[in-house]
Amino acid sequence: MRILARTAWLLAAASAAPLTAQMTGTQPPPPVLVISRELVKPGKTAAHNQWEAKWPAAFAKAKFATNYIGMNPASGINEAWFLFGYASFDAMEKENAQMDANATLSAEQGPLYAGEADFVESARGVIAAYEPSVSCIQSENELRQHGDEGCGSVLAVV
Repeated sequence: MRILARTAWLLAAASAAPLTAQMTGTQPPPPVLVISRELVKPGKTAAHNQWEAKWPAAFAKAKFATNYIGMNPASGINEAWFLFGYASFDAMEKENAQMDANATLSAEQGPLYAGEADFVESARGVIAAYEPSVSCIQSENELRQHGDEGCGSVLAVV
C-alpha cells in the first residue's frame, strides 16, 4: 500500500506543468497522467485537506519543484484525487528517481505517509496514456468555427 501511495505521489509530482499548460489552453493534454485516489474516512474531509496541505510545504522545504492538482468531490463518493501530468513515461521515471534521491524530501515524506492512515481508508492509482482518437480537445478557434458541431458530432459518429 505504501509503495502504491508513494508511486502515485511521485508520478503526480511531475504532472503539474503539463496540467497547468492544459488549463491555459496553450498545449495539449499531458501524454501520461497519473491519478491517485484516496478514499477519505467519513467525517475526515476537512482534517484530510489540512493534512494534504503539508505535502506542498514538504516539496518546498526540499526545494523540489513539482506540480499537481488536488481535487475533492462536489458530489458522490468521498475521495480525494491528485492528478500528475507528464510529458512521457521517461519523464515520470526521471521524476521518481529525483524524488528518491532527495534526502530532505524523503525525510519530510516519511511522517506524511504515516499520518495518512488517520484520514484515508484506502488508496489506489492509475497511470493513463492520452489517446487522441477517443478525446475531444478543441482550441478556442475550433469552437468559434464549428460551435456545437465540434466534438458532439464526432462523438455521435463514433
